[in-house]
Amino acid sequence: MNIVSDDKIAAILPQYTDNGDGTVIIDAKGQEVFYPVGYKPIIRQLAGRQAL
Repeated sequence: MNIVSDDKIAAILPQYTDNGDGTVIIDAKGQEVFYPVGYKPIIRQLAGRQAL
């Protein structure tokens, strides 16, 4: 997963659809990107960036 850099993330939103669940990340410019995974893997990846 190629997620935008942490300082450019404005919001992380779960999205539930008939086609499957996922997560939308909205960047500082208002662009929305859908990831076909739940929010937990997204949060884990973001947290992993901060780990030593």
